[in-house]
Order: sequence, then C-alpha cells, then structure tokens
Amino acid sequence: NLAQNIMVIDDLADRSHDCDLLLDQGPVRSPEDYAGLVPAHAYVLAGPGYALLDPAYGDFSDRNLAGVPDKPAAIFVSFGATDPRNFTVRGLDALEGSAVAGPVNVVLGAAAPHREEVSTRLKSWGSEATLHIDTPEVIPLLADSFLAIGAGGVSALERCCCGVPSVIAMTADNQRAAATGMRAAGAAQLIDLDDITGASNAIADFAGQPDKLARIAVAGKLLCDGRGGRRV
Repeated sequence: NLAQNIMVIDDLADRSHDCDLLLDQGPVRSPEDYAGLVPAHAYVLAGPGYALLDPAYGDFSDRNLAGVPDKPAAIFVSFGATDPRNFTVRGLDALEGSAVAGPVNVVLGAAAPHREEVSTRLKSWGSEATLHIDTPEVIPLLADSFLAIGAGGVSALERCCCGVPSVIAMTADNQRAAATGMRAAGAAQLIDLDDITGASNAIADFAGQPDKLARIAVAGKLLCDGRGGRRV
C-alpha cells in the first residue's frame, strides 16, 4: 500500500470512491448523498461547514468585522482570477443597466485573458470603479461591500462568510448544485448573464430591498462561518 489512509474531495456525488474520508463542501450536501458510493467504514464530511476557505475568512468571522460602524457602500464584482469567458464585462453591463449606485471594485488575476477589455470597460465608470489585480485584500474589499456579483464556486462561500449579499451567475455546469443550494438556503440570488436585461432587472430588484439583503447576509453567515479548514 502506498498510503494508510485516503481522503477524497468531491462535489458531484455521482461516482464511487475507495477512500477512508470524503469531503464535499457543497451547500446542499449530506453524508447520505454518498451512501453506496464509499466504503462502509468511510467518514463523510458534507456541507459548507467543512468548506476549505483560507483561514483568514474564519478569523474575519471570529472577529465579526462585518459589524463595523461604517455602512458598507461598495459593490464587489469577481468571476475568478482568469474568467476565461469574460463574465466580468457581462456582469458590469448588467450592473450598469440596473442603475444600482456605489463604488465598484473588480477583482481579477494578472493572467486573465480579458484583463485589458475589463480595464477599458471600467474607464467609463470614472473614479467610482477600481480594478484590483491579484490583490491580497479581498476580505477588506468584501467588508466594504453591500452587494457582490460573482460566480457560484468557492468564492460564493467566501462572500457568504463575510456576510455580503450576492447575486450569482453560474460560469460552469459544476457550479449548479452549489448555486441552487445557496439560493434554497436563502443565502444568494441567481441571475442569467446570457440575458443582460433580465439580469439588470434582477439586480435592481435585489438591491432595492434592504430587508431582503439583510436576511441574505445573515443566511450566508449561518451557511458558512469560514472555520471549515479547522474542522477538517
């Protein structure tokens, strides 16, 4: 034997694994989803309580920095470091069409293929829009945000942990279960960026309901507290 114990990380629950420990951090996952897919002795860690976020998110949650006196005023936009399908520009188009006001912070990686297009697009927003490349300051940016627009992967759980209400546009099919699970938990709103007008209307409606934003922020923090790494 090459290893005494084997741990598997999965997010599909549709295949068998020969393992001793399985982790699936999906919002709707439960150990029962892997019944018959792992050996009887295997231990299953399921749900966002085991999400492998950077420990800094757990520290943020512990300090409860989301309750700082200054009211968050910015809008956070991020569809991953590379965003190969350029959802960032589509998200910005939908946001502009929604007429929701506030400084905009866009996070992108240096290797993103559409980086220059995003930069050019933001110039029309003037001083109210900032492009952050490979920034280590994502948590402070989230702490200053009352709304986030992004993908449905692990970054959506990061936004939940920080108590930032978010609208999710799925950028890949394997995000569907997690995104719909977050919506079912009352922790996010879903939009379709193939329909910019519909997405704009959804963002405007979402941002125009302070009570709903507050409920979603609380639901997100209850869903994921950022301490998953410690538990695993």
